[in-house]
Amino acid sequence: MAYGDPVALKPTARLALVTGLLLLAHIPLRLLLQFSVLLFERLERDAAAGAALDEPTQVLSGLAGGGVCCLYVPVFIATIVCFCMFVHRASKNLLAAGVERPQHTPGMAVGWFFIPLANLVMPYRVVQDLWEISGPGTARERAAGWILAWWACWITGNLLDNAGNLMARLGNDVDDSLPFQALLFACWAAAALFGWQVVLGLDRRVTARVAARAAAAESPPPLDGGWR
Repeated sequence: MAYGDPVALKPTARLALVTGLLLLAHIPLRLLLQFSVLLFERLERDAAAGAALDEPTQVLSGLAGGGVCCLYVPVFIATIVCFCMFVHRASKNLLAAGVERPQHTPGMAVGWFFIPLANLVMPYRVVQDLWEISGPGTARERAAGWILAWWACWITGNLLDNAGNLMARLGNDVDDSLPFQALLFACWAAAALFGWQVVLGLDRRVTARVAARAAAAESPPPLDGGWR
């Protein structure tokens, strides 16, 4: 795609809305998932202590946990896909509109999310760069604080999840405790809320910047019926 090619422009508003709704859907689903984990572990401890558990209770707890997982995993995957699509399209639109070149190509803006170790830092830098160059002025604008907050919560949630899985394999049940699960939920919920703010804020900025650029051009691309 050529730099400053208005034909390549595509609206981001609907994709941003879908991504934002998926992020918000994580909050109740994550709460249900972690509640089912606590319930299942409590039933296991009761059984180990010799408490009699009736069969319907065991079946219902298993179905509840499995049902929540069946809902959570597709939403989680869909969120990652939509978020990557949104980042790619925002980067591509800024490039096509002739705004200051992003530091990362649209392809690498997405690719950094899947490169081990680099994906601990580079996705944050990609979003930070898109935010800075999509401001209304000609100079780069400092990224909003919630971008860092979003990424910090996302990384912390992943680290806690992995640490909990490792402790479970080693026979340590601290990951089944209420304080650990509460902290884990707080991280994921905060990441979802901050991520929602990042997506909608970046969508507004990119849309306004591209529209302003198009209005100043000799032959602006049509914006009616899809830009916002």
